[in-house]
Parts: sequence; C-alpha cells; structure tokens
Amino acid sequence: MARNIEIYTFNKENAKENLLPLISDTILHKKSFSQFLNERKNEFENNFNISKNKIAKAISTDINYIQPEDLLEIIFFLDEEIKYNKDILEKDIEKYGVNLLYEIPTVRYSYMYQYSNYTNYYPIEEITDNDYYGYNISAVDFLKFNDYMILLTRKILDSRMNGYDYSEKDFTDLEKKVLEIINYQFKDADGLHKIIEEEILYLRNSVDNEDNNDATQIVWCASEFFSKSVLMREKIDLQNRVVILDY
Repeated sequence: MARNIEIYTFNKENAKENLLPLISDTILHKKSFSQFLNERKNEFENNFNISKNKIAKAISTDINYIQPEDLLEIIFFLDEEIKYNKDILEKDIEKYGVNLLYEIPTVRYSYMYQYSNYTNYYPIEEITDNDYYGYNISAVDFLKFNDYMILLTRKILDSRMNGYDYSEKDFTDLEKKVLEIINYQFKDADGLHKIIEEEILYLRNSVDNEDNNDATQIVWCASEFFSKSVLMREKIDLQNRVVILDY
C-alpha cells in the first residue's frame, strides 16, 4: 500500500477569506464540498466520520489548529476540483491558505522513522486525530526536528557513506549559512549530538552490512532531505503551526 507524507503550513486570513466560501454548498467545478464528502461517506460507510461543519469551524476560527484527518479531505477536494482538473487553469491552492512545504519522495518511511526517533528523545505536543493521519504541531517544535534533520543529513553527506564525494562547492550559500547558524545554536547540545552520532553509527553499520531497510533509506536521499529541510526552515512562520500528513 502506498504511503504519502506531505508537510503543510497555513495562512489563516487567506483560508477564512477564500477557503471558507469554497466549502459551502457552491459547486466549484463538478461538485460542492458537501457532495464530495457524501461520495466519500458512501465509499467508506461507517469508517468515514468527517463533518463539514467541524471543518468550517476550524477554518473560521484558525486553520492552524485543523485536525490532520480534516485537512486530508480538504486536500483531496482541492486536488480533485482544482489541482488535477484539466479544465481549471488556475492551480494555485495557496490562495486558499493551504501551503504545501514538502511532499516527501519515494523513501517516505525514512523521514517518519527519523521523526519518531527524534520525538522519542524530545517529546513534543501533537494534535492528532483518531485515525492517525498525521500530526499537527507547533512551528517551533517542527523547526527543532527540522534542525535535527539538517544536522543529521549533512553529517551523512560529509561521511560519504552513500558513495558520493561532497565538498563545499556542492552546497548553496543558503545551505552553508543555515548550517553555520544551526551549528552555533546547538554547539553545546551534547545530548542532541550524541543522538546524531549514534544514528550515524547505526546507519553506517547497516550500509556496510547491506541492510537496506526503511531506516537506511535516508542515506540515499540525504542530499534532498538536507536541501529541502533548509528551504523549509526559511519558509515557516514561528507563530503558525505545521501539519504532517501521513496516509
């Protein structure tokens, strides 16, 4: 079964102004949001308990606190009616206050493996739903995990355990600048560095033993995870929240 990992942030003003009317009974292209939810309900029957009123309340109050399961239905609706609809020329869903930061590539398990690894040592407050379609967390907490990913993936790249020879010329000025900031910020964080060193040792042993499991996938996509994590760090407003959809 396929697994999708997507990371979103929000603009609550755009959501209230543009997304809230969109989920009324107005037909956007082929169907209204209510019709869309009814079709989903007919498909999944008792396993589908999404409420349009609950979603509307979350958007009108502050979409930053939306439940992952509710966001997932909004994303499916926007994808069906806008993003992947060949008759719609305007594909930008950001005007509805929903901003896709990163869609994790094929090696999705390794990203969430590291999320679990990090939160095992540094528990964070998460808003989850009954079906566990992901996590709604503060931007502050997400960026701490994101910094961990930057430090870990850069160490993987520097170790050359993936067989590629990286040098300073392979990194952008922004990547160098952000790494310098993070290294200084965490220079006395002995506990975090110990966790990273232990993870590097585990990954190196796994690669040496040709144990290509879900966890070791990060070795082969370390360059992308590193660059994307740097870009995410620059885009996130600390006053907002982040939703990691995992479905």
